[in-house]
Amino acid sequence: MTLLQQDELILNKPSHAIISILYKQRVFNHCFKKLRQGSESVDIRKPELQVNYLLALIHVLQNIPSQVAVNEIPKLMLPIIVALSSHDTKLIETTLNVAQELIPNSQELVVQHLGSFIHALLRLSQFESAHIRNHALECLSSLAAKGKPEVLSPFKPSVVKELSVALDDKKRIVRKSAVDCRERWYAIGK
Repeated sequence: MTLLQQDELILNKPSHAIISILYKQRVFNHCFKKLRQGSESVDIRKPELQVNYLLALIHVLQNIPSQVAVNEIPKLMLPIIVALSSHDTKLIETTLNVAQELIPNSQELVVQHLGSFIHALLRLSQFESAHIRNHALECLSSLAAKGKPEVLSPFKPSVVKELSVALDDKKRIVRKSAVDCRERWYAIGK
């Protein structure tokens, strides 16, 4: 993954590194298919192996331009939803970062997976870690803010109902995010 990060100490002319144009896209195209297939074909008895594949895929997504990932977003939705359903907090946190950047801007490409994605975010709004609860609510809020009303309106009643649990959270910052998120979801279609 360090290949994709901007590390001037390693990737520079004096160290004889050859950096060509679009190298991040090439790395993504090379790794994406293998990592996706690996995460889907893992034995059910070894969930830690699937977590490793998903973590590698999410880290690759984190370090490439979002325009590259948007082209593959329909294929990425299943691994993203599986990663959000994981119990690994690091995987969930990095997946939420990637999802918050990619999905709200490309909802028309992922309509068939939007229900599962929203359900996963609502489930994470009741997660044990307050940071993840807050981040999931922010992701839901950005989804409502950038989304098209005709796409999101079927989900509005269930989301508003489910967010009532987050309104009673013990952490103030989570309650504030829940209020903001619920307000955005109420405003859909009005």
